[in-house]
Amino acid sequence: MNLSEIGTAIVLQCLTAQLERIPTEKEMLGVCHYKQLKRIQEVFKEQSIDLQYVLNKVLIDVQYTVNMRSRAAQRQKKFRVITDKTKNSNALCNATDKIREDKIREDKNIYMEFVKLTVLEYEKLLEKFGDQGLKERIERLNNYIGSKGVKYKSHYHTILNWENKNKKGENNVHRKPTNADQTVNAVNSYLESIGQVGNFGQVGGGSDIEGNIPKRLSVGSMDTGN
Repeated sequence: MNLSEIGTAIVLQCLTAQLERIPTEKEMLGVCHYKQLKRIQEVFKEQSIDLQYVLNKVLIDVQYTVNMRSRAAQRQKKFRVITDKTKNSNALCNATDKIREDKIREDKNIYMEFVKLTVLEYEKLLEKFGDQGLKERIERLNNYIGSKGVKYKSHYHTILNWENKNKKGENNVHRKPTNADQTVNAVNSYLESIGQVGNFGQVGGGSDIEGNIPKRLSVGSMDTGN
């Protein structure tokens, strides 16, 4: 078969697929010349193949494709959640899915025995502290609740509050001593050297000097406002 004959055969197959049936001779002549049609029939006969047979094969393929599309559409319908038989059913389905997703994210999961966190809260804490850091903080809160029996409105905010308190404590430990700190340390050292601290005003043999001298001074006790 030359290119012209191949082209004519393809055109006839496309026509068959479009009509979804074997076209009549008149319909075939509408897309190709009479001589071309006869030549195609002769070429197929030379190969012991009938044009009708070739077009029937096309129909089988077309029918198979149609069936596959129909099955795919049926499968999609099975998995589609139908909430309302209206023209806006697709929009309602999307809204329902969004509500379900939000509800899942709002529901609290229990970690270990007592710690309750939503999916979103857990994700935020995981991003902030990392996997190991979050496990340690959940375990700490879980043990505290289990031993004390306390209740918190939000375990998520409790973990964050504890973290802030820990940071403040670390800052106080590592802060540079102020003049007031140095003065208090000097006075406390002096009181210890003369036996004042720990004896409530008792010096050496027990003579009473003031009676209300504190055990140790602190920066707060030096505030003139107190």
